[in-house]
Amino acid sequence: MKVAVQFTPDEELEAMDIILQRSPGMILPGHVYLLEDAVVCELHDAGVHFRVLSRESVVSDIQGAASGERI
Repeated sequence: MKVAVQFTPDEELEAMDIILQRSPGMILPGHVYLLEDAVVCELHDAGVHFRVLSRESVVSDIQGAASGERI
């Protein structure tokens, strides 16, 4: 699952080592990163503070295709 998180500049410096070693995540403007859930958990366990902006949905609709899934 992908998670969009936002850091302050100081928090971003703290998180950078973990992000660069463990995530093929995407960097967006405004100190926002799109990261795997496991990396977000690791950042939390390391005591890095961040703001969760959004989580990828895994809810299925009536026809069985997951939300956002290509059909």
